[in-house]
Amino acid sequence: MYEAIGLLSSVLFVLCLGGLTDQIKRIFKERRAGNTHATVALSLNQFLSSFFSFYGFFLYSFLLEEIDLFLFFTRFGACVLTAFIIYMIALERSKQTFYNSILGLLFSVVVASAAYYYRLDFAPVMKGVTQLMLVGLTCLLLQGGVHQITLIRQKASVGVLSFPMTLLFCLKDIANILFGIVIGIENGWPLILMGSVSGAVKATILYHFYWVKHRATIHVPAS
Repeated sequence: MYEAIGLLSSVLFVLCLGGLTDQIKRIFKERRAGNTHATVALSLNQFLSSFFSFYGFFLYSFLLEEIDLFLFFTRFGACVLTAFIIYMIALERSKQTFYNSILGLLFSVVVASAAYYYRLDFAPVMKGVTQLMLVGLTCLLLQGGVHQITLIRQKASVGVLSFPMTLLFCLKDIANILFGIVIGIENGWPLILMGSVSGAVKATILYHFYWVKHRATIHVPAS
């Protein structure tokens, strides 16, 4: 069971990279159609919180005594794709937001480089640090998700937000909950907590795809 759930979680995360790619394609498609505000319904907060979630696991992957190569490369890929989405969203926001976002991303590169250099010093305390990190990332994901939901309701539109991406991340969260249960509550509670909160947020966003469509149908004037 442990191996099967672990494999399912890994496969779903690889598919999530495809979901992030789909999000990028949707933004480019709107831009090519002449829409200069393609990302107006996308929450910068949500993608920043997702970036730091991937980034946290990316750091964790090489702060172990032995580098977890799968975790390293998949989270690195997710960081790059999410950083590019953040860049495209920030381009349509104020100059201050753009510069702050870019500086934050550059700072994260500096921190990652320093963490890798001193990684052997961190290895003995990684279990406690990881649990604390997962709780912190859970709070970030909740805040980002709530902001995305609020934005959808304000705009009454999901804009170019990718349904496949949102669905895949929701399924990945469910797999993380199952993986945490299989590991055992004592060691798996951070995964269960993070998966439950993130999964609930993603499920709510998925509902809002229906909500927007249903609302538009109600407001269509009779011919």
